[in-house]
Order: sequence, then structure tokens, then C-alpha cells
Amino acid sequence: MIYLRRINGNSMSPTLLNGDYIVAFSPLQKRFSVGDIVIVNHPQFSEIIKRIHYIDEQGKFWLIGDGLDTLSTDKMGAIDITQILAKLCWHIKAKEVV
Repeated sequence: MIYLRRINGNSMSPTLLNGDYIVAFSPLQKRFSVGDIVIVNHPQFSEIIKRIHYIDEQGKFWLIGDGLDTLSTDKMGAIDITQILAKLCWHIKAKEVV
């Protein structure tokens, strides 16, 4: 499945800025690595876009935002691989209006 999402907010700044677009895909084999940017169906915060920060011994994923205006890793908690919807493959920068 292919996902097109518009970035809303600055939690992934400076990597992804408010108004940018991303294209993500759900890989056939769910293999993710630390550093991947993913779309997650989070049980508390709905759909979020974050970076994989850490994968623990139980295979749980810990997420982080790139910006200062983001939820802490502790607040988001660990997520299961089944909650990861897609992995970023393209980033489309929004054109700045002057």
C-alpha cells in the first residue's frame, strides 16, 4: 500500500517541515531499522510520523521526533511492528510562499 501524507506540525523538523509531503509504502516484508521514518497507527496519538529510535530485545519499537516540538520517547511508549503502517520513501518539500 502507498501512503501520501502532508506534514502537520514541527515535530520532525528540520527533516520534515510543516506543509511538506511524504510518500511512504508498506513493505511486503516488514523489516525496519533504527533511523527509518515511519507512519505509525499509535493507540493514543492516532496516526503519527516519527523516526525509529531504538528496537528493544522484545522487538518493540521506540520512536522519536527530530524536532524540539515533539512527544518524548517515554510518552509515546514502545510500539509493536503491527502498528507500523509504512516507511518513508520520498519527501516532497513544500514551496515557501514569500
